[in-house]
Amino acid sequence: FPILITSDLISLYLILALGYFVAKSFGKKPINGVLIALGSFLMLTPFEMTASFPTETGEEISTLVSGVIPITNFGPQGIFLAMIVGIVATRIYVYFDNKGFKIKMPASVPENVTNMFETMIPASMVFIVFMLVRVACMHTEFGSAQELIYGLLQGPLQSIGGGYAGAFLYIFLGLVLWVFGIHGSMLLYVAMAPIANAMWAENMTAFASGLPAPHPEWLYMYFTNLGGSGSTLALVLLMAFLGKSEHFKTLGRVALPTSVFNINEPVIFGTPIVLNPVFALPFILAPSVNFLLTTLVNSMGFSVLTGAMQNNYYPIFALQALSTGSWTGVVWTIVLLAIDLLIYF
Repeated sequence: FPILITSDLISLYLILALGYFVAKSFGKKPINGVLIALGSFLMLTPFEMTASFPTETGEEISTLVSGVIPITNFGPQGIFLAMIVGIVATRIYVYFDNKGFKIKMPASVPENVTNMFETMIPASMVFIVFMLVRVACMHTEFGSAQELIYGLLQGPLQSIGGGYAGAFLYIFLGLVLWVFGIHGSMLLYVAMAPIANAMWAENMTAFASGLPAPHPEWLYMYFTNLGGSGSTLALVLLMAFLGKSEHFKTLGRVALPTSVFNINEPVIFGTPIVLNPVFALPFILAPSVNFLLTTLVNSMGFSVLTGAMQNNYYPIFALQALSTGSWTGVVWTIVLLAIDLLIYF
């Protein structure tokens, strides 16, 4: 049930947030943006689905059931459509509102009544636009806007950027950006959020159904960056216990408690790793090796990720145990940490 009202409805939450913030950014009432974006999204949503029923002879027959909404329209499969509709619908409303397509009310009329009448015409025009889009999509081979956007846009993008190559690129480029002092993972998340969120949501849905994670590579972050970006826990341990410089010894001991919880900004800027070609090499190499080796052991069935999302700031070993639901996650973390120690040494 928690999965049903969270990740299975992620597109619904996204459309509400986009309507709110797009309207607010143009100085319009956010609630108007929320309602118009949601209404436009529902305008494109088919209220019918194909259902299968067993007959008395044991055979199954399929029929079209009207008056129901397939829950998949509000899940990961609808993320791209939700983004498009949330932005476009609200922007059309802003355009019509700015052009004065609204009913003017006297100043003596209460504000809530005035808002209702002033929004009526712009909102109606937006809904008419999306009703026409719905009708046009029904006459395509896809049958609905959800299937059209997924088939032409989201599906191909996920197949290109959502596999192992996409996940590795997401991690690798984030590390490179960190070397130049830019928070790589945050910056790349902004660019790849539609793909990443779709991958994570599909993993969680599979986990809730007791199925293997369809995209385990997007969960390798739990093993890739031990101690934070760059897998710097190994570096912190070396500095704290083997460092010959007082600066490195002190930094290692100060950074060790936070590194256990995957927070390593003191190390990145205090070593420094930023703009440091010597430390940049192991900083990028260690997580890359961790990713490739984790891919190997996961395919062999040793340390298999469950698909459940975890908080990245859980302490090391606990995080990996929860992400695999097994002691094998802890064992594999110890192996990777030993390899990282060698790389940084």
